[in-house]
Amino acid sequence: MRETPIVSSVVRTWAYTTTLEPLPGNKARVAVPFDPNETWGVKSQHHVSETVAGMRVRVTIAQDDAGWSFTLRPSRLRSCPAGTGDDVEVAISPEGPQRGDLAPDVAAAQGTHQPPEVPA
Repeated sequence: MRETPIVSSVVRTWAYTTTLEPLPGNKARVAVPFDPNETWGVKSQHHVSETVAGMRVRVTIAQDDAGWSFTLRPSRLRSCPAGTGDDVEVAISPEGPQRGDLAPDVAAAQGTHQPPEVPA
């Protein structure tokens, strides 16, 4: 995998190039070259959207034996301009507000931890 991450601090988008790895059942694994827990905060699931090879996707990142990744199902691969074994451009962004974006009262109501404010 060739990693050239482009990170936008405003939108939290990561863009990189990777190879579509074949999986059983005509699926493909799309590697994610970073730890989304470190980048976007610890969650049980990371729902993301953007593009793979120019095709819009909405997927869930999971950790497997080889690291972080998401899967493209056969129906998505049929409409993808690339196939397994091909290098593809990937751009992913987390969906919805992130914990660090929440107002302190909302974070407290949801039981999420907010770092204390540092007095000026």
